[in-house]
Amino acid sequence: MQKERKTIQSLQGWRAIMMFIVVVGHLFGVNLVCGGAGEVMPFFFVLSGFVLTLAYNERAEKLTLRSEAAFLSKRIRKIYPLYFLVLLVCFAYYAALSLTGRQEQSVFVYLKYFIIDTVMLQSWIPIKDYYFSLNGVAWFLSSLVFSYALFLPFKCLTLKIRNKAGKAPAILLCAVLLITGVYLIVAKNVLQLEQYYTYVFPIFRAFEFFAGMVLAEIFLVRQQIKCSKKTSTILETLILLAFAAEYIIIKFALPAFGDSGYIEAVRLCLMCLLIYVFSFENGYISKAISNKFFLGFASISFEVYLIHQPLQNILGTGLNQLGLKNIVGIVTLVLSVVFAYLWKKVFSIIQTRKQKIK
Repeated sequence: MQKERKTIQSLQGWRAIMMFIVVVGHLFGVNLVCGGAGEVMPFFFVLSGFVLTLAYNERAEKLTLRSEAAFLSKRIRKIYPLYFLVLLVCFAYYAALSLTGRQEQSVFVYLKYFIIDTVMLQSWIPIKDYYFSLNGVAWFLSSLVFSYALFLPFKCLTLKIRNKAGKAPAILLCAVLLITGVYLIVAKNVLQLEQYYTYVFPIFRAFEFFAGMVLAEIFLVRQQIKCSKKTSTILETLILLAFAAEYIIIKFALPAFGDSGYIEAVRLCLMCLLIYVFSFENGYISKAISNKFFLGFASISFEVYLIHQPLQNILGTGLNQLGLKNIVGIVTLVLSVVFAYLWKKVFSIIQTRKQKIK
């Protein structure tokens, strides 16, 4: 197996920032972006497609069904142990509430959720009680695993355009973004579909993942092009100003557009631009967000994401009614970071020992 590509630290910095927005939104109800914490989720799907394409670039042309199965197995083995452990805790918690009469739903209902979530199929059921069942944030992994499963066919398509002259990769990216944008606008304004189809639906999210893969192909072609630090910083600043302008427009000028699909389409384009521009790591803003604190939080961001909401529910039982929601949020945040760090350390030790045995 080829050695994986060096981590792009500026993107890790953005991973930390985006995850902080999500976690703070869940714990404190503070919306640091218009529309709520969920509006930054496209970043993670695009970023996943982007970094995986870069990581497997050197071995991409040798991918087969067997290697794709190995790839999918590797990705699932990495995320599943903590996923299942937290799921088990959630089931025990809700079952206990049900048995003590503090939940109307029976234990058998939670057992049904547990079985579906165990095989990571909750994001395929367009019913809120299912796709947000037990550990509500785990829908993300259910949808992401589907994108992982499509990595090989997606990669075959991107390989066909890699060596083509001209603007084929850029045209393909624009086409993917256009299709996704039209879907969002039609789904919300014409068909008036439920939240599921524009937020959880795995096929919809797979388009964002694919956009990240195509974006990576563009980056691989142009990564040798170097701009001055001044030019790179200007580009990075312009991206941030675009996000600020979007926030101001939706917050104060045109709030009716906030949930219309138009803004989500524009935001997805901005997310792609953000990932592309900051992937060069050449501007002063890139350097600023590549600090040890951000990189440290980014390294445990997945674990914090998976842990924080169940922990909040458990700690908040009976305390939120006493007006202690913010205290519960603070304690949850601290404990989530601590548990995430400990899990990362323990899991790393176990993996290292397994490799030594092999």
